Amino acid sequence: MDDQYMKIVEEELELEKQRTLAKVAEGYESAKRRIYARLKSCWKDGSTMKLELRNRIAPMILTREEIKGEGDVPIEVALVDDVTGDVVVDEPEASANIDFFLLNVSEAGESIVPQEEGKKPILAAGNVPLQLHRGVAKINNLKIRNCATKIKPPVFKLGARVVGASVRVKEATTEAFALKDFRQKYFIKHPNPSLSDQVSRLVFISRGGKIEKRLNDNSICTVEDFLIRHLIHQQSLKNIVNTQESKWKAIVKNAQACQVSEKVYCYIVDPKQKTGVVFNILGHVLGICSGSHYSQISTLSEKHKVDAEVLLPSAYHNWKEVKVFNHLNILHQHLHDKTENSQSCPLLDPPLTELVAESFQTTNSVWENFTLADPSCPGLPNPPQTELVGKSFQATNSCGEYVVGSMNDEIDRIYDAAMQSLYAWPSSPSLF
Repeated sequence: MDDQYMKIVEEELELEKQRTLAKVAEGYESAKRRIYARLKSCWKDGSTMKLELRNRIAPMILTREEIKGEGDVPIEVALVDDVTGDVVVDEPEASANIDFFLLNVSEAGESIVPQEEGKKPILAAGNVPLQLHRGVAKINNLKIRNCATKIKPPVFKLGARVVGASVRVKEATTEAFALKDFRQKYFIKHPNPSLSDQVSRLVFISRGGKIEKRLNDNSICTVEDFLIRHLIHQQSLKNIVNTQESKWKAIVKNAQACQVSEKVYCYIVDPKQKTGVVFNILGHVLGICSGSHYSQISTLSEKHKVDAEVLLPSAYHNWKEVKVFNHLNILHQHLHDKTENSQSCPLLDPPLTELVAESFQTTNSVWENFTLADPSCPGLPNPPQTELVGKSFQATNSCGEYVVGSMNDEIDRIYDAAMQSLYAWPSSPSLF
């Protein structure tokens, strides 16, 4: 019985709650309409519309550069209801034209920058006059001319107003911003410079200053040049910069914070085995190569990682022998092609190739060039007797067999025989 009473009471309380909430909501809407009507009556034409410039404007604007908001985003213009804050989409003003002006901000207050007679407008028009579409639009390609920097102080606000509206619409202005000459962008420092940036973009290096001049005199013009010299000869670079220790460290840190490109540097330590170390412009080891095989640093054992690090100073010392590749894939292709070429044809040093070719032209026996070695040396093959016939040759080998072939084939065979016997010779002839 008690449970039935409690159920009835709860139902009645819930119904009363719903009725009360409905009355409160109705009263709120009624009060809102009364307030809205009273505010409209404050205006002679009954309008409560205003413009808004959304997206905060950038704190510094350069002349001849597009005016944008913080984060390099376009500034949006919107026509809104001053009471509700909603965008006006159905009124005739929702498709009105918008004009822009500059306000100079000084101690005396704010004043509109006038248009000088016979001169171009101070605002270089982009999509101006700007037309709203359902109450909104974005400012595109609106710029400020250089002449505005002559106004002191060069601190402004950008203003927007509706053109030709039948009712009054409140104007909008941005926050104050500083105006700088567009050439200032060449002096702006980059926290993460590009490798192609001039060295003057680094901290504590002024454009046209003494440090930049000394660097340029030593063929160090870009951040990439700076980092390469830092790898090759750090002390030499430090002497060229010649500044305080704290500033030197800041300059190097700023340069090393660059946006590293996909370029890779390869130093072949052993040309015969084609083994070498691969690294980037910051001196970080990326991997090692052996023949046509490339191994990333992450796949190497700790011992091989240490070995790769040990090779870096040698690469810096022999920088002229370091090869640069725009991408790791190009390095892969280079190693693969080089291995294929080495398998199909032995590599001959240009002096050796020329000397052997010359020997074919001047004598009947190439082996006359090797008389500097001890003839009694073991392992030295019997010299073949060769007779040139046009572009081919006729020869007898060490077994007395008669052979015919091309000159290049014979050069290859002679070179292989010489290299096999090289270590048996008591002294290396000047040919090698």
